[in-house]
Amino acid sequence: MKAIVTYTDTFGGEANGAWVKRFEFTCNNNISTRAIVIRAKKLTGLTNYRSRSYDYGDSITIRPTGRNEMITVEFE
Repeated sequence: MKAIVTYTDTFGGEANGAWVKRFEFTCNNNISTRAIVIRAKKLTGLTNYRSRSYDYGDSITIRPTGRNEMITVEFE
């Protein structure tokens, strides 16, 4: 399974898209949400920031606390 990571800024709490950085990595089908969040944060350089993550089944949204940025992970 391929995970596509999109890292962007926010405006008013929603994705703004003024700047976007994209990454991707491969993972197996039984990887945990926590492991995916850790890998996505490492790719984007946000490892040491607290965040809240929301798992929607087909995608994961990660919102770092105190930053106007967000990470979205989608799967193919």
